[in-house]
Amino acid sequence: MDPVQPCPRPPASRAPQRPGRSPGAARLGMGATPRGLVAALGIWSGLSVASGAIAWARGGSAVTRSFGRQTLAWGIINAGFAAYGAARPAPDPGRLRRVLLASVVADLGYIGVGLWVMRTPARRGDGAAVVVQGAFLLALDGHVAHHLEVPDRNSTAAPGVLSHRGAQRPDSTAHRGWGRRGALR
Repeated sequence: MDPVQPCPRPPASRAPQRPGRSPGAARLGMGATPRGLVAALGIWSGLSVASGAIAWARGGSAVTRSFGRQTLAWGIINAGFAAYGAARPAPDPGRLRRVLLASVVADLGYIGVGLWVMRTPARRGDGAAVVVQGAFLLALDGHVAHHLEVPDRNSTAAPGVLSHRGAQRPDSTAHRGWGRRGALR
């Protein structure tokens, strides 16, 4: 009797992806690019305006109505930023990363202020909306700042060649933490 052989699996046929882009984000034209940032912020602002207007108009409690009002206000402001970003040429990636990292600090501040405002029962909805908006912006800004392709200043490559942060690895022994003679550093 012959042993049963498992069926060989066909090789995975996935197209190579740019760093920082999921397949869904690639289909939508979003990802860790300036245009992807604007697209994601535009979608988020539209969702915030729609859901905020509904919650403000139809909210059954004062907390829900204040959550809706605050969400609507943030959605309008975010729509303004998205429109401004869409109307301008793509910024320098290094400068954009610095702006995004500063924005990450501001996003943490929004979350902290929102949590502080939530302590007051009359403002609980406002504070919760600020926390939600700050958390989304923190995730978006942090993701794009981390995965944004920035020219490597120390590279000997031709001008205009971009490298993903972390794509260039140190030599193999230094990468593993081993010294010249094989001893752990």
